[in-house]
Amino acid sequence: MKNQFKMFLITEERVYLGTKVGDILTALQQLRDDAGNMGKRHLMRLMKNIGKQIRRILHGSWTFEEESFLKELQKVGVAMMKGLDDNEDLPELVASCAAAVEKLSGQLDEPTNNLGAPAVNRMNTDEGDDDSDKKSD
Repeated sequence: MKNQFKMFLITEERVYLGTKVGDILTALQQLRDDAGNMGKRHLMRLMKNIGKQIRRILHGSWTFEEESFLKELQKVGVAMMKGLDDNEDLPELVASCAAAVEKLSGQLDEPTNNLGAPAVNRMNTDEGDDDSDKKSD
């Protein structure tokens, strides 16, 4: 029991960071999908909001193990804000930032969501829909 609690404490911060990165990733993916249907000012405002969320994450207190992940997130935030200031191609910028955050989320090894669906063993399921068992009259 003591070892389980110790492992919980060790992985708790990574799970919390994974949740925060997952929120940023979701926002970027939705923005990437809708960027073609938005005006430039609206897209810029939403990108600035995502930049503020990244800044809030970076200013939190994190352990030494999370610093490498935070540096990657900082690179994404800086690239996004610099692209906004330079008036670059915003839909392309959103897509590249989303790809970078997807890669970062994959490195965290934490699930983005937990649906709680039970695992199904498809090898041993018998649904009774097999026509070979039925007799033809």
